[in-house]
Formats: sequence, C-alpha cells, structure tokens
Amino acid sequence: MAKKKVLKPDEQQPVFQLGDTISIKTLNRQREDIGKWRTALQSAESKTSPKRVPLYTLYNDILLDAHLKSVWEKRKLAILNRKLVFKKDGTEVEEANLVLQRTWMYETLGHIMDSKLWGHSLLEFGLSGGVINGVELIERRNVSPELGLVLKQETDTIGIDFRNPPISNYVLEVGGKYNLGLLLEAAPYVVYKRGTFGDWAQFNEIFGMPFRKYTYDGHDEKTRILLEEAAAKSGSAGYAVLPKDSNIEWLTNTSNSGSKDTYQAMIDICNKEISKLILGNTMTTEDGASRSQAEVHAESEDSIKEADKLWVQSILNDSFRYRLVTLGYPFFADGEFEFDDPMDIDKELKRDKQLFEMFDLDVDYYRAKYGDHIKGVKSGGFGAALPGK
Repeated sequence: MAKKKVLKPDEQQPVFQLGDTISIKTLNRQREDIGKWRTALQSAESKTSPKRVPLYTLYNDILLDAHLKSVWEKRKLAILNRKLVFKKDGTEVEEANLVLQRTWMYETLGHIMDSKLWGHSLLEFGLSGGVINGVELIERRNVSPELGLVLKQETDTIGIDFRNPPISNYVLEVGGKYNLGLLLEAAPYVVYKRGTFGDWAQFNEIFGMPFRKYTYDGHDEKTRILLEEAAAKSGSAGYAVLPKDSNIEWLTNTSNSGSKDTYQAMIDICNKEISKLILGNTMTTEDGASRSQAEVHAESEDSIKEADKLWVQSILNDSFRYRLVTLGYPFFADGEFEFDDPMDIDKELKRDKQLFEMFDLDVDYYRAKYGDHIKGVKSGGFGAALPGK
C-alpha cells in the first residue's frame, strides 16, 4: 500500500471550503403522495442524468413523522451511547482517546449512522491551528454521489470533484454512490399513514360532533336565512337547514366492526412496517404478546445493532483513520478503533450457568470476569461445587 502523505501545518487548509462554496436553497415542502415518490425514485435511478433532489426533498418531509424518527433514534443511539476507544496492541492510546472525546467526533459518528438512512453522507472537516475543530455535513441536495461532485447549485451538472486531492484530503464519504437508503422503503408507509390520518380527521370532523338539523316552512325565505345565520354562529359542528317534511339520511359502511377500526388498523400496520424496516421487529417498541416472542424480537434487534457496530468500526478503521493521519494526527497510524461494550450481566450469568453444567470451572474464572470482589462461593448456591473455592 502506498504511504499516505502527511500534510505540513501550512498546508492544512483546504483549497475549497465546500460548505461555504455551495448555494443552499430553501426546502420546498409540498404535499407528498405515492405518485411523487415513484417519480422521485425514477429521477434518482436515471442512468443518464441522476437527480436526487426530489427524493431528498421527500425524505426531509417524511422525517417529520414521529414514529419513524423515534425508531431511527433508537437504532442510532445504540451506537452513539457506546464508548469508543482507540487501541494499539490491545492497549488504549491515551492521546488518541482524548481526540475521540471532542464534540466533532460525536457528530461524525451520528453522520456516519445517518448515511444508513439516507444512503450517502459527505462530511467536511474544518481545521484551525492545525487541528480539527469541527465537522460539517455537505447538503445532500448539492452532492451527486454517482458523479463524485459537489454542486454549487443543486440543479448544476458540473461541480467540484471530492474524490480526488486536494478536496479528498478534507472530506469523508460514507455510503455507496447508488445507495438510496432506508428512507426509500420507509417513505410509502409514512405517506399512506398521513393520508389515513387526514381521512380520519375528516371523519371525526363530520361524525365526531352532533349534527344539527333546522327546519322551516318551505315558503318562509326570511326564516331560512335567519336559521342559516344562527347555525353558522353556533360552532363548527355540521348542520343542515331544510324545509319541513324533508329528510336527511347518512349512509355508513356497516360491514366492519367500526369506521374507527379501519383507520386505526391502517396506521398500526404502517407503523409496524416502519419498525420492522428500521429495527427488524415490532415488539421492542410496542406491547408484545408474550415474553418468549419479545425475546426473539430483541435478539433480532441485537443482531442489527451488532452489524451497525461492525460496519461503523470498519469505516473508522479504514478511510476515517487514514484521513486523521493525513490531517496531522500521526498516533492514529497504528492501531484500531473499538467500541468498548459494557457487559450484559444477565446474559453472562446465564451463559456461565450453562458452562458450569458442562465443565469444571475454577472460581478464579469468575473473579477475573466479574471482579476481585468475588471472594468465594456460597454453599448450596450456583457454583457451590466449583474447585478452588
């Protein structure tokens, strides 16, 4: 592998400040529907002129959904809440770990995880006095991953090459250039759910409040006018002003258990599909039917968390680590990033009980694992027959 060039202090300022170079337009929020989602997808997947702006506009809008935001934050925090360390030959590098405690490092981890959601993230590191003092996410609407360009205007077809020096020395690209992220699959469920909420709100507006009926003599036009004025000033509930002996009839669908259930079921289905997409299950965010089912769902979610951890570590130990060396942090040249996972006591005890049933384990094994505060084994308790007690 070719040796990475380490920039001298006077070279540690990017030729272009990407965040200051681009022109970011105000987000054009509109009512989204499935038709717009399909059109935006076709635009993003175009082989001749790929444009992600319509799709990213839709993504920004659906992220206002509370359930989607909640389940994604749960998955994201499973990474952000872990302690990250840098080790060389199994020993923590103190100088490197001080860098990992900076705010920009925490923000970098968040942006890396968000690339799972969006498909792609381009990060620019800001320098001051020869050290990194911040990280900025380049506006996705101004980035063309397919072409490897940062666009000054989101509608441009030419721009700044960010995959080659000198710009590549100051940026970190995360995600595949054709990856459109988890939001692509989440979008239809959020759109359908919003439509259902709107229909349900309209249903409640019409049928949720008492309906008023006013009658008048069919030849008394003056009375009709007075009744309509009174009805209009008497609240927002629906009303009808009808001649005497006329009739008004509401036709409702009685083929299901209730109109409310139809809307509620649709919303619940959409939320469950979003949960399965992001977390791999539904029962860790909603009430479960049984403990055994909940444990199976939790295992599925744990598998996703573990995959996220390994994926983030691979990025940190590959392109990110070399980027730090290039920007003047030589102590990252040898070693690797690791997440220092806390011990799950319940799982470890369960595993140790199973080991005890099959093997003779010395009490020193438990002292080494759980700490020197373990002085011995209680008579009659788990591990009473351990040698060396």
